[in-house]
Amino acid sequence: MKCVDQRFGLRYKLKIDDYRWAAGRRRERRMARIEGREPEVEELEIPPLRVSFPKATYVIQPDERLESLVQGLSAIDINTLKGDKVEGGD
Repeated sequence: MKCVDQRFGLRYKLKIDDYRWAAGRRRERRMARIEGREPEVEELEIPPLRVSFPKATYVIQPDERLESLVQGLSAIDINTLKGDKVEGGD
C-alpha cells in the first residue's frame, strides 16, 4: 500500500501539511547524522482530555427493569424440563 493511501486511527487521512512536517523531521535527522550532532527534538503538545473530547459523556444509570431481570435470572436453574424428563440432573 502506498504511503499516500494510508489511513490512521479514526479514518484520519494525512494532509499535505502532515507529509511536509514528517519530511522536515526526516531531513533534520539526516542532517544531524551527517554533521555528527543530536537532532533537534520538537516537543509535542498534548492537550488535556477536556479539549480533545469536549462533548459531555452520558452516564448509564441502572433502571427498574434491570432489577427485575436480575431476580428473574437468579431463579433460573441449570436443570431444564423437556417433556416429562429432567435433563442435566444427577
